[in-house]
Amino acid sequence: MTPRLLTRSRRAGALVLVLLGAAAAPALAEPDFNATLSAGTKTFAWDGGPISGFNKTEALALTPCGSPNHDCEDVLVKLEDIGALTSEIKDPEEASDDETANTRDLDLQLFESDAAGAEGKMLVETVGTGSSEKVVKKGLKAGFYLVRVSAYRGINLTYKGTLTFEPATVAPPATAPAAPAAPAAPAVPAEKPSTRKPTKKQVAACKKKAKKIKNSKKRAAATKRCSKPRKS
Repeated sequence: MTPRLLTRSRRAGALVLVLLGAAAAPALAEPDFNATLSAGTKTFAWDGGPISGFNKTEALALTPCGSPNHDCEDVLVKLEDIGALTSEIKDPEEASDDETANTRDLDLQLFESDAAGAEGKMLVETVGTGSSEKVVKKGLKAGFYLVRVSAYRGINLTYKGTLTFEPATVAPPATAPAAPAAPAAPAVPAEKPSTRKPTKKQVAACKKKAKKIKNSKKRAAATKRCSKPRKS
């Protein structure tokens, strides 16, 4: 949509109307629709209208909602998580030619709000020359917001409204790196038993004992072992 700039005449006309109506401000009207969005419920849809607007000059563009020439519909949105909100309206009867755009014109705005639906600071708006509009606002905190659809020009306009919430992605908490494993203690080689050569006395005693063995083979083996080194 081609954005419609707010001219000086529009602002001047709006200021005069606000000053004239300040003495008798109307009571806060209840929102027309209510929506609660979260990471578990990300969308809300509604059928809007009929609403009408009879603005024929730029000076009347900002007349308050509820004025005889300016109908509006509000959606009170409760966000239970932080994230981005996309608000979109589509007019099924909108045509692409300029003549139709000049006779069917809806605007879309997003405000801060409270639980009662009071209009606060305006966060984003679109004021194109058609009746299908879309606004996106990122980085919203959990809380209340007001989505407003206003009829700038047209009679008994209807539309399809959709809200889409995209929760912010939260990075997982950083984890401390694991401590390096302590190096394994080097294996201590098993001590080999020490050996020593038998003394002559020990050899003689061994052979004397071996001679008493009656079996010749066993006697020979025992005699041979007498001269071998012994474990200490």
